[in-house]
Amino acid sequence: MNQSQKVFRLSLFLCVSSFFLVIFTGYSYWREKNYILTEAKNNAKQEAVQAAKQIDSHLVKLKDNATSIANDLTSGTLKKEQLLDRLRNTMEENPEFYEAGVAYVPYSYDPNIRLYAPVYKRNKEQIKRLWVQNSYDYTKPEHHYYHRPLVEGGTWLEPFFGGVAQSLLAHFSTPFYEIDPTTKKQIPTGVVFANYSLDDLKQFMTSLELGKTGYGFIFSQKGKLLCHPNSDFVKQQKTVFELPRVRQSKHLQSTLETFTKSSQAMVIDYNDERFTGQKSWMFFEPIPSTDWSLGVVFIKDEIVINTDSQKHSVRTIILGLVAFFFFLSLLLLRTYQGTVKSLWLLSCYSSVLLSIGIFAIWFMDITQNKIHQTGSQQDRVVVFGEPGLNKFLNSRSQSIDNEKLPQYIPTGIFIQSLEFKDANDVFVTGYIWQKYENESHKSLSHGFILPEAIDPKITEYYRYQQDNQEVIGWYFEANLRQKFDYSKYPFDSKQVWLRLWHEDFYKNIILIPDFESYELINPVYKPGLEEDFVLPGWKIQGSFFEYHLNDYNTNFGINNYVGQKNYPELYFTVTLQRDFINIFINNLMVPFVVALLLFLVHLLILKDSDTLAIVSACSAFLFIVILDQINLRSEILAGGILYLEYFYFILYLLIIAVAINSILFSKKTNLRWIQYQESLIPKLLYWPGILTLLLVFTLLIF
Repeated sequence: MNQSQKVFRLSLFLCVSSFFLVIFTGYSYWREKNYILTEAKNNAKQEAVQAAKQIDSHLVKLKDNATSIANDLTSGTLKKEQLLDRLRNTMEENPEFYEAGVAYVPYSYDPNIRLYAPVYKRNKEQIKRLWVQNSYDYTKPEHHYYHRPLVEGGTWLEPFFGGVAQSLLAHFSTPFYEIDPTTKKQIPTGVVFANYSLDDLKQFMTSLELGKTGYGFIFSQKGKLLCHPNSDFVKQQKTVFELPRVRQSKHLQSTLETFTKSSQAMVIDYNDERFTGQKSWMFFEPIPSTDWSLGVVFIKDEIVINTDSQKHSVRTIILGLVAFFFFLSLLLLRTYQGTVKSLWLLSCYSSVLLSIGIFAIWFMDITQNKIHQTGSQQDRVVVFGEPGLNKFLNSRSQSIDNEKLPQYIPTGIFIQSLEFKDANDVFVTGYIWQKYENESHKSLSHGFILPEAIDPKITEYYRYQQDNQEVIGWYFEANLRQKFDYSKYPFDSKQVWLRLWHEDFYKNIILIPDFESYELINPVYKPGLEEDFVLPGWKIQGSFFEYHLNDYNTNFGINNYVGQKNYPELYFTVTLQRDFINIFINNLMVPFVVALLLFLVHLLILKDSDTLAIVSACSAFLFIVILDQINLRSEILAGGILYLEYFYFILYLLIIAVAINSILFSKKTNLRWIQYQESLIPKLLYWPGILTLLLVFTLLIF
């Protein structure tokens, strides 16, 4: 077997091996990504199913207790004189019940008493007995809890808002009977009723494992919201069809209509392209004992998909493809025959392949959705609307041991200008406003602090009354000192944030985004930014509100300071992507021209070439590259090594290598790979060598 055949077989083996490496790695990447998504989806679905079962068990308990009392009254097991004790015992044994009572048909309890309706009602920790007939005539047509069971049997009523309870009540009524002595048939004697405050469901729904801002809600057959992270929707008795997300999506409307008719479990993929920009799963589960339904929203963007192993798989796929097409070109170009033409073609082809590999890594890094990646980080919670915000705040309130709940101050931000002063300083101007309730917030100071600002200028600009609120707006100018990562320059992105504390930061006060003041909160539409925002050299990707769960190693001299550990602080973040095209033109023109000229000089290494002239040219190139790199460092003023500087490091290496190659060739050394056909091998390896080194550095940095 000659040398050409050996090279051919080795190339074929490596070509096939790299192909299978790409296939295997691609499949592993797809399987892991699919597994993460499938596992998250199954967990969310299981949460919805279990939640529906648990809610159903509470409601069944209410129904069973009311039915048991009715059956015992019908059978005579429960005597009239025992009724009051039975009702009270039922309330004591079931602390989740809000009310339990009986309403007799007129003159059924006693021929001399027209109406008789005792009820036991829970008032905080006490159980009080009341008499319904002393408050109103329950036999009037508008009192459905009395009339419907007498006609339909045991029934769940449409939940209603209890004025005394100040919450929605789930109400079940069922009739009880006695034997008519004349007809010997059962006739209705009255109804047993019990209800359950749906406020308890809110706490349960908040405890569901649905990510940071995923949430659940409950609605009746008519679509009325019974439980939702936004309590105002429940108090206003809005329907699920009036939710902002549903109103914007005809697909979601039709799905809900289909579900309410069929009461079959459903799951849909939902992309809120306009309002929040989030992708989510929505699960709908019926609650069997009633005509109610459970809805669960799980935010897909909070799933950590880009794990280190997945990033490693992507890099492996890129390298595998480069290797596959390289070895394939060895076969197609018949480079194994060793002709000069085929070798030059291979050099050009491999240079193109390496360039494509580098561009692919650049492209993937640039196109990553950095906003939603931020939302998946452990110590940060991105909020895109009131449901997610309320879910986060409610779950946090349940997780802390603090008797006094925090006070919430709606805060809005509008940034007019943003300018990078140096590597770590950003100058920001704009407006900040806050809304204070006239009663509940009257003991609080009105104002905010920018803890990261250097010598901020804050001027009150307006103040006025709106309903029961006082709205105050300030104009601010602030120089923010923040740490930025320049290691990927010029492909770096930046997140410039405005961090806010309340003026009384030592109190239990949490600033919340004033979402009502923004038409759209999808980061793509840049809420809170001037429409004609100008920031030369940067592209604005989006803006959004988020919370950082910050810790401090001091209590600021305040005993029992609530903000020391894991306390949510409001940030308004602007995500920027550097406009690398201009930087390429300005900063890479010199290195590219030097590399091209150096290659031409390299081609001049011949038998009769002037070695001194080549070395002198290399020295001049070296001086030019050094000056250009110094100029780059003076512009950026950043610590560490920039990605762009690796271009210069590679050039230093090449300039020195060309000079050494010229000297060794002129000295006629015994190195065959240098002397072969007037230093053909170093010339062939010039561009592939540059691009291979650049690909290696790119993989290490990105």
